[in-house]
Amino acid sequence: MKNASLFYALALFIVSCGGSTSEEQYGDKVTLLPCDTISFPIDENTTYESRAMFQFEDDGREYLSFRTYENKGNHIHIFDIEKEDVHKTVPLFRQGPNAIPGMLGAYPMDLNHSIVTNSIRFTIVNDSGHVKYKSPPLYNSKHIREGGKWGKFCLTSFISRYHQPAIIKDSVLYFKQGQIGYPHTKESWQTSNIFASLNLRTNEMQPTRFCYPSVFEVEEVTRTWSCENGHSYDYTGEEVAVSFKQTDSIYVSSDFHHVKGYLAKSRHAPSMRPTLYNAQIDNEVRLRKEAMKFDYWHLMYDKYRKVFYRFVRHPYEFPADRNAQFDEDRGRIFSIVILNDQYEIIGETTLPGHTYNYTLCFVGKKGLYISLNNQDNPIFSEDELFFQRFELVEK
Repeated sequence: MKNASLFYALALFIVSCGGSTSEEQYGDKVTLLPCDTISFPIDENTTYESRAMFQFEDDGREYLSFRTYENKGNHIHIFDIEKEDVHKTVPLFRQGPNAIPGMLGAYPMDLNHSIVTNSIRFTIVNDSGHVKYKSPPLYNSKHIREGGKWGKFCLTSFISRYHQPAIIKDSVLYFKQGQIGYPHTKESWQTSNIFASLNLRTNEMQPTRFCYPSVFEVEEVTRTWSCENGHSYDYTGEEVAVSFKQTDSIYVSSDFHHVKGYLAKSRHAPSMRPTLYNAQIDNEVRLRKEAMKFDYWHLMYDKYRKVFYRFVRHPYEFPADRNAQFDEDRGRIFSIVILNDQYEIIGETTLPGHTYNYTLCFVGKKGLYISLNNQDNPIFSEDELFFQRFELVEK
């Protein structure tokens, strides 16, 4: 840790906010214990907020790929986690032969290559930002702009604010699909795929047969009634596990076809099923209303400790002077359900509001890291990325 006084002040602040808790009466086998902090410097062209932040290893060394918001800068920082400093910066171009218009997300393939998503295709760039591969377009953008329905494929991205990484196995890229089949009928949910694949060698694209589970049964009406069907997911190397925002269970498949559900419900949250929302009401009003309910956020796999972390957002009321569409819910309490690699719940840890930024987190060799860049936190700074390391400990 770089600064002992910083850690001491932070520890006092966490205790004053209630600390991390794991109720003894539930017989938890493990809990997440806050430990030391790490930090990374950020320059004037980088914001602490990130659309896509992913940890990876290269030649045994640990790095963090950090894609800043496009309106702030157009680059990917690669941080050396051990040194807590920038290892290299990958430029991304808006014009010229290496241009990638409308970038949405990025995922590190290795230290020298990243795969970047924009509105219609995947692009692989090297560490100079030079394009090495472009996929075929996923869809006809003109058709969609003119109000046409999605075909076999739709918009996708690799983002970390709601954990949705790239999955690459044997040169095949698997990516999320969230709008296939809209508007859904009760029957069409179970035939609408939530992943598709791209063979990076042959350019062949195919829908998978991993479709929505039977808990989805509401009837959508175009531009009137919609269902929240966003899904966070992670890959163990053998199985993909999927968490929806409004389901008690997570859903697991080893072949992107045959799927099994496992109960992964928070002890704090009521039982949930996917419901409709009125798509015609003001978005600010809708988001404020939704924030006052429990929902599930990230699902992340910790390959070093062979556990899953399922984040649970607790009810939160946005202050009247804050904008629910653009401001952070920085006072929100959240908890983390911990499951073993057999998808059994082995603990749940609750963390206080006004302290962490739960949208910025990653799994590393030494633990789970959650950002301290919360504007209500006394150590908040726009010049550094701060993370608290959490160690998984047995009770």
